[in-house]
Amino acid sequence: MKPSSVPWLLPAVLLLLSTRLEAAPAPAADGLDHPDCPKHLQLPARPSGSPVDDIRGLRPGASLDTAILYLECLDPQARYRQRTAFNSDILLPNRKRYYEGQVRTRVWLQAVPPYTSIGDEPVAKVDFQLVSFGEPGRETVFFIDQTQSFDQATQPTVRTVLNSLQKKYGTPSFIVNGDWQPFSASTLDSESHPQLLQLGWAWDGAGQPTAQRASSQDADFSCEGPGVSPCVLAIHATLNGDGIMVTSLTVSIRRVAAHAAAVRDADARWAAAEVEKAKDRKPAL
Repeated sequence: MKPSSVPWLLPAVLLLLSTRLEAAPAPAADGLDHPDCPKHLQLPARPSGSPVDDIRGLRPGASLDTAILYLECLDPQARYRQRTAFNSDILLPNRKRYYEGQVRTRVWLQAVPPYTSIGDEPVAKVDFQLVSFGEPGRETVFFIDQTQSFDQATQPTVRTVLNSLQKKYGTPSFIVNGDWQPFSASTLDSESHPQLLQLGWAWDGAGQPTAQRASSQDADFSCEGPGVSPCVLAIHATLNGDGIMVTSLTVSIRRVAAHAAAVRDADARWAAAEVEKAKDRKPAL
């Protein structure tokens, strides 16, 4: 075939290449890629009548990859740096055993400043932490932490934050100050607010509120131990403030029993596998 017989061929090829080049996404100015956000993500639904247990719509029980994508896609203007820890959670007593360090047990999504919403209105800087467990690539999220840091333009009042928390999660088991003493709501509008407030909620397997400990020796507000009802779900909130304003808020949601069961099951499978490998080993007698 002579080139003169297809005069349209070269322009067509050039047009095709040009189209493909134009369609390629340009790298983000901050060096971080935009996540490929789907229109819908399959998230675990909350059973009817059970306690509210989500942060920004994300509940424990989601797969780790889905949870990461969901959080990254909450705000199309946000950018996050991701940091992952493998088999390093202190809650895993035999962490060296599982899959030779391939299990993602903790993931941090750290917001990259400047963090502004659409229209450049100032918003809180938000960081997330996920605690997960499972087989490599199929980990399940059991704990979700969100920390919001407010600048002067975005600081809410202590009253507003407490009302928002109780409206969503209900009446807490306790509210204590930095000295672990009960906090009185009668001082909400006082300029002499404590710089630290902590709240806790807990529910048993029937979805009924249960008690938690609140002490300086137990900063995680365990719901296990003498005189404390076991819980399957625990929520904690920590407010840092300056007078009547809140400078940061951390909310943590923990599926305590489910995480403990997953670790126990994995430990049992590992122990069984070790026994199977050792069954034909014999001493020299």
